[in-house]
Amino acid sequence: MSALPIALLAGLLACLGVGAVYLAFNPLPMSSGPKRSMSASGQRDLLTAVVVGGVVLFLTRWPTAAVAVTAFVVSWRWLFATSETKVERAKVEAIAQWLEDLRDVVRRSSVAIEKAVELVADDFTGVLAEPMNRFALRRRQGVRLPEALAGLADDIAHPTADAAVAAIVLVVGGAAGGGRIYDTLDELSAAARDEMRARDEIDRTRRIFQRAMRRLVSLTILFVGGLAIFASDLLSPYRTVPGQIWLLIPCGMWATCLVWLRRLTRYDLGARYRLRLPEDVTS
Repeated sequence: MSALPIALLAGLLACLGVGAVYLAFNPLPMSSGPKRSMSASGQRDLLTAVVVGGVVLFLTRWPTAAVAVTAFVVSWRWLFATSETKVERAKVEAIAQWLEDLRDVVRRSSVAIEKAVELVADDFTGVLAEPMNRFALRRRQGVRLPEALAGLADDIAHPTADAAVAAIVLVVGGAAGGGRIYDTLDELSAAARDEMRARDEIDRTRRIFQRAMRRLVSLTILFVGGLAIFASDLLSPYRTVPGQIWLLIPCGMWATCLVWLRRLTRYDLGARYRLRLPEDVTS
C-alpha cells in the first residue's frame, strides 16, 4: 500500500480520535440516570469538526493539519465563549441586589436580621432564585439558620456572598453587634457593584483580545491558503512524513497563542472562605 492512503487513513482516525476525546468529556444523552449529556450545539460542533477535518484532509493530504483543524473547530465555543461571562456577571448583579434588598429591609422594618433574610429569600427572583428557594426550604424543614446560610453560601459560591453570610452568622450568634449589620450590608453591596464595574472594564478588554484571536485565525487561514495557491512548491516538503512531523511545531505554537489569549480573557475570582460555625450558635 502506498504512503498516501496510509496517511489519509491515519488522519481520518486521528480526527475520529479527537471526536472520541470530546465525547469522553461530554457524553451523549442516556435514556436513564442523571448523567451529564452533550447539548445539541455540542453535537453540531463535533459533527462540523469531523466534516471540516475530513475536507482539510482531502484537500491538503496533511493528517496533521486535519487533526489541528478538527481540534480547533471542536474548541471554537470554548475559545470565543461569552455566555459564561454573562452568567457570572448576572450572578454578581444578583448578589448586589440581594444585599441591597436585605439592607433595605433591615433599615425600614424592625424585624431581626434572621427574619429579614427569610423575607428577602421568599420574594427573590432572578439568577439566585433557586439558591434562595433551597434556603427557604431548609428553614421550613427546621434547619438552623447558620447551617441554612452556610448552604446558601455554598449554592451561590461567591466570596461576596461568603462575607455576607459570615456577617449575618456573627450577628445571629451574638459575636457581633446587630447595630452594624446595616453598614456591613451596605459596604458589601457597594463592593458587589464595584465588582460589576470592574467586570465591565474587563469585558471591554476581553472584546479586544477576542478580536485579536479572530484576526489571528483569519490571517493564518489566508496565509496558508495563499501559499497553497500561489506558492505550492514551498509547501511540498510538508507532504512527506518528516514534513508532517515538523508541521506539529507551527501548529503547537498556533494553539499555544490561542490558549494564551483565551486565558487573558478569563476572570480571576477571589478565593472563597467560610466562617466556622460555633456549636453554641442557635437559630
